[in-house]
Amino acid sequence: MAYRPTRVAEFSYIGQHRYFLTICVDHRARVFENQAVAAEVIDQLLQCAEAHDFEVLAYCVMPDHVHVLIVGLVDTANLLRVVKAWKQKTGLWWKQGGHRTSLWQEGFYDRILREDDVTEGVIRYILLNPVRAGLASDPRDYPYLGAMKYDVQTLLESSCFWTPPWK
Repeated sequence: MAYRPTRVAEFSYIGQHRYFLTICVDHRARVFENQAVAAEVIDQLLQCAEAHDFEVLAYCVMPDHVHVLIVGLVDTANLLRVVKAWKQKTGLWWKQGGHRTSLWQEGFYDRILREDDVTEGVIRYILLNPVRAGLASDPRDYPYLGAMKYDVQTLLESSCFWTPPWK
């Protein structure tokens, strides 16, 4: 039986909350090294988020997993519903492409951000993920980073209280 991360039992995952998500590819296969696959996953993430009343504050598609900072925009925004829709749409696209394996592992990892958690700190973590992994020396050089409303340069500039390690 496959391991599935558990959800916080007392939490509904509905409403205007911020979540830091990590979603892994099935068997940690490095499928996002393929530009077309990474681009489709990003496109579907942004579409599903918008359709379900969420904003993607930052994302990073790594070779075998995805990091997302996402926030509900309305009281009825349902995180479990948006993640399920995104994984189903991309999983169907993957299967229609002739792949016999699943795209995603079951479940996902989440961290519900508290009111005093600094959004910029999570954005910094996401943006620096490819730098820490040795995939880029500067996050601006990594093609699979972004946000719904801002480009990487703007995200980097908005985190003005910290000094980027690549400078």
